[in-house]
Amino acid sequence: MKCLSCGSSVEKTENNACSYCGSVIRVDTFKSLLLTVGKLKDSFKFSSSEQTIDGLPQEEQNDAYHTHILILLDKKLWNDVERISLKARDRFPTDSMFSVYILLSIISQGGIIFKSVDEINLLYTHITQDEDRLSKNLMGFCVEALNNLWCRKKKINTFQAINWEADEELKSLIKIFDPKIVSQIDLNNKLLDIGKDQRNNKIYKKIEEVVKSTNDKLSKSFTNSYKNGLNAISELANSKLTSAEYKNNVLGMIDFYNQREEKYKKIIDDLKNDYSKEAVEKSFKDIENQNFKWINKIPIGSFFGRFFLLIIISLGVSMYLNTQQGVPNYIFWILLVLSFLLSRFTISDRKNKKIMAGYENLLRAMPIEIKKEIDTIKSSMRFI
Repeated sequence: MKCLSCGSSVEKTENNACSYCGSVIRVDTFKSLLLTVGKLKDSFKFSSSEQTIDGLPQEEQNDAYHTHILILLDKKLWNDVERISLKARDRFPTDSMFSVYILLSIISQGGIIFKSVDEINLLYTHITQDEDRLSKNLMGFCVEALNNLWCRKKKINTFQAINWEADEELKSLIKIFDPKIVSQIDLNNKLLDIGKDQRNNKIYKKIEEVVKSTNDKLSKSFTNSYKNGLNAISELANSKLTSAEYKNNVLGMIDFYNQREEKYKKIIDDLKNDYSKEAVEKSFKDIENQNFKWINKIPIGSFFGRFFLLIIISLGVSMYLNTQQGVPNYIFWILLVLSFLLSRFTISDRKNKKIMAGYENLLRAMPIEIKKEIDTIKSSMRFI
């Protein structure tokens, strides 16, 4: 299998990422698109992908086109979605998903009302012919879109409706769509019938599960062995730490950890029923930035990691000075000593961090677990 972004031959791994360029390798459904980590989709190279697809064997091109188009959908590049989907449909006329992509793109561009009868009939015929590739629910949703956004507005006979129900794939699809467009298609509110309170309660439940899981994990690994639990860390920080910034970071992280369930829920309340990707990312941004600071500022850090890096640098510098400048070989040993001293004594807030050394493992693990919690909550919100 070839990576569409860099053209390398790769095996599809558990995280679905190319080991060479970090791009997503393949996605084939709306649900798998939403489950794909954002940075993998951000690494996708559309210009390289088109060239790579053209060079693939015919039997591999179909899956590659689906991946390329779905990433375009995720980025809301509707004009490109339509262009590539038309090209793919010409090559694979029996695959009705390409007509679904075309329908989604022209709806999102606001151009469906300007399509001719022949163009709409072609979409209807192509979408409803492929019962193997399209689920009945997706097919029914598309026919309802044609009826409500084109036939009824043109005041002409509608196509025969196909009964459909909300499933995981359709719930994933509407996360890409403008909610206003979905409400014009889904007149019976099959997809948009979850009220604010009901939806928030589902998210609250997920938050409670995630927080409990982390609490259990860190309690078992660390805090159960502390005499006063997390209070032991706060008491030590308040009584012994002299750096105001470092003390505030430690106490701030402990305080957030103790109250994070309520803070997560407040973020959900403040969204005011706007669960778009942009709104969710923005709402968690301040917490994520603060947590990134805790990850980098609180732990003591690895002496050996810094020392090893400085040894490599010293070796390179000494070889250059010896061969190019004629400096004696003992310069390496001088640089080695300097590397040791730099590794040992350049830790910021070293004195204060030594005071907290007994809790180093927990202070290192806590912000990492908080990051995992936030990622899990944001990901789960896409399917509620």
